Amino acid sequence: MVRCISLIIVFLVLLIGKNGIAQSDNDTNRIHFPSRTLSLDNAYFQSLPRGTIILYGGLDSQKNWVSTLINKKGTRTRYGIIRVEYYFSRHVSIKVQGAVRQTLIPLMENTNHDSPTSITDVDDFTISTLAAFIMEKRLVPSMGINISTRLPNTNQLKGLGNNSTDIQMTFVTSKHIKNFLLALNAGIGILTPPLKTNTQNDVFLYGALVIWKAHPRFFLLGEVKGRHSSMRIPFVGTEDRSYAKMGIQWSPFIFSFELLALKGLTSIDGDFGIMAGISTQLHL
Repeated sequence: MVRCISLIIVFLVLLIGKNGIAQSDNDTNRIHFPSRTLSLDNAYFQSLPRGTIILYGGLDSQKNWVSTLINKKGTRTRYGIIRVEYYFSRHVSIKVQGAVRQTLIPLMENTNHDSPTSITDVDDFTISTLAAFIMEKRLVPSMGINISTRLPNTNQLKGLGNNSTDIQMTFVTSKHIKNFLLALNAGIGILTPPLKTNTQNDVFLYGALVIWKAHPRFFLLGEVKGRHSSMRIPFVGTEDRSYAKMGIQWSPFIFSFELLALKGLTSIDGDFGIMAGISTQLHL
């Protein structure tokens, strides 16, 4: 049922975008921010021509990350992070993201002689659709929605993914102010607890990002993103989570290089980490 609802919503969003409800008097965001970054997790609007595709590949690593499913803490590393975004129109895009491989190396106090020295699994992939209903004008920010569905792909017994189908819908607004791009995300998520059947946890989603154009080919990036459970004692796997990112994007030619520092903002989201990736933009 969750999958059917999400597919119907995505179809309606694509239909609205195709009919071109959103209008813009100028293309300010495309002029000032030609390189779209996919290393940030918050959604923001950028008007790009129909048929534009952005490809991103990278990795990240973070210490003291906690898997509540197996109650282990350690260094989690994700290899082969893949993010692909395609523009159906200037106002509607669809994005697929996930990681080919991820590992968790538990701390010594979390292990015993019978426990593996590392845990390896794939990642749950997410499909999201971003649609703008109001495009940015001089005094008006861009406004729209971002709908995403996380599809089960992991083994929840390994603790690196929930292996559940979740739906998230956020209201997105973004605005360019001189050399800055600011964006806010707020919405709700319906999470399926991986260890408890026929239940769900409704969470509040929030996030904010800022991109500063220090140079036509050099950007400073920053964001905060998280979720807050509506339950006082949430189900395992649906707890409050929050993190921050800060870094740079350098676009010397057709490729963009992105390097960011990570920091968990809750007791289970880990200490400092690093994320690195490379992206390119094509026109089909």
